[in-house]
Amino acid sequence: MIDAILNILNLYIAIIAHYLLKLPFAVLIIFAVLLVFIGLRIVLFLVRRIIIPLFFILLKYIIYFLQLLAFTIAKKSTKHRNKIENFDESLNTFGMKLTEWQEQLKVRTPEGGKKIRIYAFLILLLLTVVLVIVPHYMERSLTGNAKVICGRINEASNKILGGFQNYADEYYTPVIKEKDDFENINTAAADSKLDEGYQYILHLNSEGYYGANLRSSPEKINTNVLTTASGEDELIYENEIVNDGAITWIKVSTERFSEVWVSKKLIREEDLKAAGIE
Repeated sequence: MIDAILNILNLYIAIIAHYLLKLPFAVLIIFAVLLVFIGLRIVLFLVRRIIIPLFFILLKYIIYFLQLLAFTIAKKSTKHRNKIENFDESLNTFGMKLTEWQEQLKVRTPEGGKKIRIYAFLILLLLTVVLVIVPHYMERSLTGNAKVICGRINEASNKILGGFQNYADEYYTPVIKEKDDFENINTAAADSKLDEGYQYILHLNSEGYYGANLRSSPEKINTNVLTTASGEDELIYENEIVNDGAITWIKVSTERFSEVWVSKKLIREEDLKAAGIE
């Protein structure tokens, strides 16, 4: 029963993630910042209104238990009665302090606190724009160290978004009817296209969708990044593959660059199969 409920929740979350990830990068990141901020507000509210009050109640029960224990010991033994009475008085003082703190927490947040929250959100949003969104769009037009820095930022954000895309793909796949009747025809057509020098079009998968580096040589170094591809960019397969021992590189061309290299792991599996790339 619990597994079924969890699967349903995962399905709903995956559906939402699937369609959110189709939003433009800037809109998606701003929406994510808003969700994070709202999530933090909810957590702080729960801590302030539920967790801390429950903690105070627990402390009061502990104090009550200790006082009851001290009273029981004092009845059976008069030798340490003075110390027990002092201990009981200390517990009473601490209990009153707890009550004062609990009442202070019930006081509503002043208007100044609301302004601070608004300023905090605006600062967080500004930092996100400067440190995440701008590098995403500027990398293609930069060179040198600036391009390398933006590339590293984009690589980190792409990895995070790719993780969400993998989660969405795992629990939700849009209904696509497979045309099994045409499988043999398509295979034959693919063979004939290969013989005729047909140019296969490759597309980025979920890992490379939000940014894949295109390099001047088949090796992973910071100085050979020419540009990036993203989204539904079309990469023309140039019928050449190189494996450097760690990464398999595919030579492709785009509208702006000819004969550049992209990592095989960033290309959709169905496109690789169609092009005969193993």
